[in-house]
Amino acid sequence: MNKKNTIRKTLVMTLAFILLSTTIISIQAVKPVSIIPMQQKPVMQLQLAIPSSMSEGREFVVGVYVFDDANRTIPIANATVFWLNGTYFTDSTGRVLLTAPYVDADAFFEIRASKSGYLSAVGQILIEDGDLPQLMLAIPPSMMEGRLFTIGVYTSSGPTPFATVYWLNGSYLTNDNGTVELLAPSVSQATCFEISARKQGYLDATGQIRILNENQTSLQLAIPPSMMEGREFTVGVYTSSGPTAYAMVNCLNVSYMTNANGIVVLTAPSVDYDISFGISAHKQGYQDAFGSILILNHEPYLAMEIFPSPSILEGSTFIVRITAEQEPIASAEISWLNQTYYTSYNGTVTLIAPYVDSDTNFIVSAHKEGYVDVGCYILVQNEPYLTLEVIPSPTVLEGSNFIVRIASTQGPVAFAQVTWMNQTYCTSDNGTVALMAPFVDSDTNFVVSAHKDGYVDVGCYILVKDVHHLYHPVDTNRDFNIQIEELTSYAAAHGASDPDVVTATFLWQHGESYFWDYSSHNWMPVY
Repeated sequence: MNKKNTIRKTLVMTLAFILLSTTIISIQAVKPVSIIPMQQKPVMQLQLAIPSSMSEGREFVVGVYVFDDANRTIPIANATVFWLNGTYFTDSTGRVLLTAPYVDADAFFEIRASKSGYLSAVGQILIEDGDLPQLMLAIPPSMMEGRLFTIGVYTSSGPTPFATVYWLNGSYLTNDNGTVELLAPSVSQATCFEISARKQGYLDATGQIRILNENQTSLQLAIPPSMMEGREFTVGVYTSSGPTAYAMVNCLNVSYMTNANGIVVLTAPSVDYDISFGISAHKQGYQDAFGSILILNHEPYLAMEIFPSPSILEGSTFIVRITAEQEPIASAEISWLNQTYYTSYNGTVTLIAPYVDSDTNFIVSAHKEGYVDVGCYILVQNEPYLTLEVIPSPTVLEGSNFIVRIASTQGPVAFAQVTWMNQTYCTSDNGTVALMAPFVDSDTNFVVSAHKDGYVDVGCYILVKDVHHLYHPVDTNRDFNIQIEELTSYAAAHGASDPDVVTATFLWQHGESYFWDYSSHNWMPVY
């Protein structure tokens, strides 16, 4: 029994020794491992090219780019640009077109740009109240380093003296002629620098000048000004010595090399609308060259003509004619006053101008599939009204003369046609015409009217008073005077006791002149 226990203990101890030895061996076999961080490529910082200021309601371009190892700018396409409450994306040239909001006073707004794999960029722009005049800059396109150059600051009214010009890290004031002299800095290669101008009460101006390195020969670009999308075009690179072979030409983030004749053939990209693209040329030991080309959308443009003119009187008709490349366009959709019309086979449609309270601009536009839309303003003019004044009043005595005066808000209207008693008269330079009231058997209203092209007609009633009862029967010549000859003649015919002879004698005795008194309904002497 003791022998069995001794054997059992021996087995247990042997097994424990084996397990312990295995553990020690395992621990000793584990070597420390060093964690070596992987070398990562530095994340590039996005840069923003933003105008320092912009007038409200205007469009402006924001560029997104980075600097390469040679400190050259590389545009970033499809970067996300955050502006106001919207999101926009840069095009193949790293640019995006934004619109400045309307503001009640000058205010700063933030612009942000981001793209996966890059550090985001933040900038700001001053949106200015558009009621201020816009400063402009006259800057030479380039200048050799170390040279003095002159820039001008002006507005549409002329030179702007005492404007502050910001150049490099300094500020300068323009002289009485609106100019200032600056010094080009030293550069290792051709570099663009910003120049800005500011003056209280004006909108800021910003521009650029390219400073050239004196020891480097400048490359030049020969680029056609425009090209239709999808077509091939040639870019030439040269210097004053001739064509430059094996220069790198960059367009749309793709690089090409010029041949032995200094040229390279490119293809215009497809575009949804006309847009400019930048082209640059680079070669070691030369100043870089920069240029641009306008790529045209292939869709033909509609053209619009207005007959007789785009200024139309209210209520009148006018004709819209639509063409493309000088050919009439049938069945084009014409939008006018929220209604749609269609052009006929000859490209025309007839429209009617609405009535307005004052001169008002309306938009007429045309659309047809496969063409670029067109539109223009139509100025609908409020037709001025004629006014008619009767002098001394619109109540006249039969047989008497009176004056009609025709005017408008601009003053007297000459050569207006005045219609009176089926006759037409013409106003003089001061807008007047003299007329005569007809003889009537009783008080009668007649119409006098006036007309002139370009004005709204006018007319009024003239009350012609029957004045027969106002004259005394003895006053046969109707001049409100009793003459002794009229009195004796009437008395011889009617007798001295005739009532009319009695009243006429009274009037003659008290001065001959008389008038009809409406209150007493009798003739009274004029004392």
